[in-house]
Amino acid sequence: MAEPADLLIVGAGPSAIRALVELDAALMGEPAVRPLDVVLIEPYLPGAGAVWDPDQPDHLLMNVGSGIVDFRCPSVPLSLLEWLGDEAEKYPPRNRVGRYLRWVYQRLEASPRLALRHAQARALAVRPSAEGWAVDTRDETHLARRVLLCTGHAEGSMPDHSAIAGGSADGVVVVRGAALTAFDVVAGLTVGRGGRWEGERYVASGREPERIVLASRSGEPMLPKPEHSDHQMVDAVRAQTRRLHGVPDDRWWSVMEDAVVAGAESAGIALDPAQVAAVWRPVPGLGELTSRVRTRWAEDLDRAAGRLDDDPAWWWGRTWAAGYPDVVGSLAHRPRDPVTWERFSARRRRLERWAFGPPRATVARLAALMDAGLLAWTHDPSEPAQVDAVTPGPGVLKAPRPWGAPLGEQAVANAPAPWPVLLRAGQVTVRPGEPGILTDDSARCLRADGSATPGLYALGRPTEGPIFDHDSLQRSLHPEPRRFAHLIAERHRTTGRAHT
Repeated sequence: MAEPADLLIVGAGPSAIRALVELDAALMGEPAVRPLDVVLIEPYLPGAGAVWDPDQPDHLLMNVGSGIVDFRCPSVPLSLLEWLGDEAEKYPPRNRVGRYLRWVYQRLEASPRLALRHAQARALAVRPSAEGWAVDTRDETHLARRVLLCTGHAEGSMPDHSAIAGGSADGVVVVRGAALTAFDVVAGLTVGRGGRWEGERYVASGREPERIVLASRSGEPMLPKPEHSDHQMVDAVRAQTRRLHGVPDDRWWSVMEDAVVAGAESAGIALDPAQVAAVWRPVPGLGELTSRVRTRWAEDLDRAAGRLDDDPAWWWGRTWAAGYPDVVGSLAHRPRDPVTWERFSARRRRLERWAFGPPRATVARLAALMDAGLLAWTHDPSEPAQVDAVTPGPGVLKAPRPWGAPLGEQAVANAPAPWPVLLRAGQVTVRPGEPGILTDDSARCLRADGSATPGLYALGRPTEGPIFDHDSLQRSLHPEPRRFAHLIAERHRTTGRAHT
């Protein structure tokens, strides 16, 4: 049995690294008797997690600007852009981000405030013990007064991009999904197989499939990001979204509609408020899906280049992105009800397609592949999908807990380790309508009665529902890691040991 630690962290991807960065900063004040003893339980090398694997192919690029990635703290002197130096670019290969995150962890290993150990294993169960908590792996049990759960993407939940790129010419390849992961698959089947881009013209290698078909359930494409930020528009939107309150009811959506109109107005575009409010009504699709997507994207590529018009979906997307910190902050940890939350969840799915799509250059290349006959879209593929590009959502359950019903044993059994033991014991709870566990604003896990489970914490993807958008590396979006770190640091400074 391993020597007890002050803190066990299950998982060692970006959420865990963020917690360590905040701990390094929080412990910088009045010194403790000794460094905080932390054990990270993770089967792979700490730092990057599945999405930011440093060994993934170069053709897989960031879909958000690299400027948001900033893990600076007393032991980490550089942001991602500073670390990249002469290789800095707005949308670099994801493997470079992974290397940065690995470097951040290595810097934290040298911190005089943290004593980090890596247990290269998979956590199978988390349970109370005489020391506080025990985490069981296949070969060992680790003990600590506190456990922080940072379980990220489930193993095997991402496509094997190296295998996709390493294949040979096929006939028609059907890809299930038509969002960011599917666009990565398209890159793997083209550039990953030796094709190249000359401007916006694709030069084939001969190893590509005859055709790639994206099977889209919604039939609605993601919209490209604008090439340039509009700070005046962001200010106009946030002047409205700061008024958002904690329930996404009609009044909440009315504030969002005001923000859409204000954002467009700041760019010299007058929107009809009635059209802004009517954007949710279903519009029957006209024509074949590939043609509809290509027509939509032709217009959106112009908008992303700064040639703006009064398209309501475009402005809803820009508003959602600009006001997102207020959206997230207004709803975090708040009560839910089936009427407003189901409506919010359905609208959020559409808004994220409009707000958080790929860079304009990626959409331009996808459109060029469509023009060349290499890429098509369909609602109903005639053949089974060869590649599944629908990434499982965050949370600990495979689907949100039903409204008005207890959490079923099958749903608990299907949860990935180490969550079933905790769910059965009632040490964590999932509210109706949500897939993730309930925590407070210091990341403490809450029971069904609202009381905190002593010594048990969670950050990131496991808490989807009460909090959302955990896949962002934007450090300022969620305050919970910082509050968690200050709580741990204060008690460690007082006693030299982390108490409940």
